[in-house]
Parts: sequence; structure tokens; C-alpha cells
Amino acid sequence: MSDSSLSNLVKSLQDNQPASIQLSTTDGYAVSIDCMYKESHAPSFFVVVPPGSIPENVNTSAPCLVTLQDETGTSFAINARILDVASERSIELTATKAIDPISLREYFRVDLRTAMTISHETMNPDSSRNWSIKGQTLDISGSGVLGLFSDAPQNSQSLFIEIRLTHPEKSIQCIGHVVRTNRLRGGRWQVALHFDNITSKDRDSIITNCLWEQRRQLRERVQTAEN
Repeated sequence: MSDSSLSNLVKSLQDNQPASIQLSTTDGYAVSIDCMYKESHAPSFFVVVPPGSIPENVNTSAPCLVTLQDETGTSFAINARILDVASERSIELTATKAIDPISLREYFRVDLRTAMTISHETMNPDSSRNWSIKGQTLDISGSGVLGLFSDAPQNSQSLFIEIRLTHPEKSIQCIGHVVRTNRLRGGRWQVALHFDNITSKDRDSIITNCLWEQRRQLRERVQTAEN
């Protein structure tokens, strides 16, 4: 997309519309924040976020993903570069690229709470090295998931991942590996996983669930604002 086309796209966006922004931190984490889109001089724009939601260690050099909806209610996204963290509630950005639907599969991530299981099995079903732990998703995309568990995974590669989607209501299974783990208070573990082997059908189901969940969250925010 040319610079002029990108500017025209930004100009066409409705001011004050609900959106979400995915920021990166200096230690490599992705943080998704609900926000409000605000017009500026295209291709630049602002997003307004809740107080205290911008991480102290936000990586202002890393690209951001801003997800919005057009006038038909269709979700789309743009890559953007941070120009300035103007205040604790305002970030100024400039659009750098429109994300096509195929690429969006890799980037688009939403907060979602649902049941999931990770496990590892050897060739011997009675082996003590076989294990399985149940947990809950925190956020999910077409390429991976962040989950919360009571124990840390004993292996990092060739893990069987099962996730219970909410819309559509179905379970998907795939093979993946651990990207990182983080021990939390109370003995719980935050585990980021990447999908290595997943069918196109199951990936499409995840994307469908992500888009449905984002629309649900946007409706809730609009209803809350109206009340």
C-alpha cells in the first residue's frame, strides 16, 4: 500500500471508535490494551488508553498492532510506529502498513479465558516422563497462546496442546513448543506457547473465535460508555 493510500485509510477511520493496541515490552512480552482511536494528521493518529495501562517498560522502538473496525463492522489492523507517549493515557503513532487478512492470522491476538491442557507423552504409555497439566488461556492468536497453569511444563518441545474454544464451541488440538515461562505469585506459572503443527481448519476456528471475542468486547465497551 502506498503512503497516500495508507494516509487515506487512516483519514477514513471514525474518530472516537473503540480499538485495541498490542504493545511490546523491553523484556519481550506482548500487552494488549483496549483503547479509543483519536484523529490526528494522517497517517499519524492517537490512541487513548485507561489510566495506568501503559507498561513502564514499553518498547517504544517496536512496531505496534492496532485493531479497529470499519463501517461494516469488519475487523482489520494496521502496523504503527510510536512517535510519542504523550501522557499516561495517550500514545501518538503513525501508521506504517495495513495488515492483510493472511498476515493478521499471525499478529491478531485477543484476551480470552477458556480451558486448555498441555501434555507430553513418550512411546511408553506407562513412563513416568508422561505428564499433563490443565490450565486457562489468557490470550490467544492464530500462531500461539498464553496460558496460566499451576505447574511448569516439564518439557519445552513437542507438546500436545488442547484448547476449548468458546465460539465456535469446539476443542482444537495441535503440537507446539514453549516460548517462555514466568513464575507468578502463589506458585502459578504463565506459559507462552507457539503452534508448530496445526491444521488450517483449527487455525481458522481460532481466528473466528478471536474476531467474535473482539466484537463482543467492543460491544460491551460501547454499552458501558452509553450507560
